[in-house]
Amino acid sequence: MIRKRNDGSILIYSLAVLALLATFLLMLQLALVIYADRTASAAASTGADVGSLLGAGEGDGYEEAIRVATELPGLRNVSASEERSGETVTVLVSGQPIRVMGFAWSIEATATRRLNGG
Repeated sequence: MIRKRNDGSILIYSLAVLALLATFLLMLQLALVIYADRTASAAASTGADVGSLLGAGEGDGYEEAIRVATELPGLRNVSASEERSGETVTVLVSGQPIRVMGFAWSIEATATRRLNGG
């Protein structure tokens, strides 16, 4: 009677598939973090642009930053703030990227503009 020896090829194949899946998910998560960072930067920049316009009121930059951050995909739990100081307006946008893996990242972006007509 001939016995086949278990050489562990199934185990090696399973580990290779798991490693490839983990690598793919990690790359996807990093892409989502980068995309969320770009979304936050765009929202902060747009909010600062609107807040610096001649005739813009207190909170106009904040409202625009929130609008942009919620309309663009990629950023969850969005919060924003607008601060006017002298002749500048600064808008801060923060949030979290979509999570595929268990990592909890927080994204922040800030943009500062000179007040037009200030």
